[in-house]
Amino acid sequence: MGQISLEGEAALKTVGAADTETQPSLARGTIAPPWIADARIFRLGGFGQVPDYYQAMDEAGIDVGSCAQELLSHGHFRTVEPDGNIKIVTPSVEDLGFRNAHLPQLWESASRFGCGLVTGQFVCRLRLRYRAQPCGECLVAGMNPINSRVFLVGRQSNGRMYLYAHSANANLGAGARILLTLPG
Repeated sequence: MGQISLEGEAALKTVGAADTETQPSLARGTIAPPWIADARIFRLGGFGQVPDYYQAMDEAGIDVGSCAQELLSHGHFRTVEPDGNIKIVTPSVEDLGFRNAHLPQLWESASRFGCGLVTGQFVCRLRLRYRAQPCGECLVAGMNPINSRVFLVGRQSNGRMYLYAHSANANLGAGARILLTLPG
């Protein structure tokens, strides 16, 4: 699994497998999968309103697709989130036990390992700070859908970063990676 490296390394800290304080609560008899040890801590804080996100993404040269713009302008998009830290993981569909699956199946599987959903605001902040994203990588946001869509955080093969939206009802293949949170 790839590792997420953000601009300003102080914003991201690796969570080691031996760090018991960061391990999620698992159901009795459940063994933590290896991708749990790849958790990263992301520092929240920064932008406040939707226009601030648009301006920052424009200045960074990030392509915001038309469907992502619809999500950002939707009344259910929250722009108020507390400052602090959030632990993130990016397991693949295969890591979650499937060859292909729909998002609700993936969320149910991930919840067995203590994973939770990210917010739309978090995804936008991640897009702005995840400058070292490998070309060709795309992360599907594990979030509550807005208008039956979720955000995609990616980097095209030509190096252009983007924030797009994807149907929450689509079937995802084994290699697709899902952006989720861990408690703690």
